Amino acid sequence: MMMDLVFLALDHGIGSISDAGGEALIPFPIAVDADGRHLKRFVGDTLDESVALARADILNLPHQTELVVLAFDGAVTIQDSKSEAIIVQAQRRGTSQSHNYAQRYQRKGQHISPFGNALGLGDGDSLF
Repeated sequence: MMMDLVFLALDHGIGSISDAGGEALIPFPIAVDADGRHLKRFVGDTLDESVALARADILNLPHQTELVVLAFDGAVTIQDSKSEAIIVQAQRRGTSQSHNYAQRYQRKGQHISPFGNALGLGDGDSLF
C-alpha cells in the first residue's frame, strides 16, 4: 500500500507540473486513514515555507492516520548529473523514519516529461 501511494504521489506531482505549464509543484501531503485518502496543498511565500506548512499539518493529523506521503519539487544528483525531481517522503505511523523517493523530470518549454525510473533515496526524518 505504501508504494502504491508513493507512485500515486510521484505521478500526481509530474501531472500537476505539466498541467500548470511547468510551474513549480505546490507541495502536498496525502494522508490515509479508515475513511480513505486525503490530499491538501500548501502555498507559502517560498518552496521551503510551503513544505514547512505541509509538515506542520502532518504533525497535527489524527492518530487514526495510518500512512502519509509528502510530495514536493526538488532536485537529485545521480553520477554528478543534477536533475529536477519530484521528491516523495513516505511514512507509516508507528515507524521512526520516512522513506524517500524521487522521480526525475525534464523541461522542454512548458512540457514536462519524466525520465528514468523512480529512485529510492533511503531513509529520512520522521514526518509524524
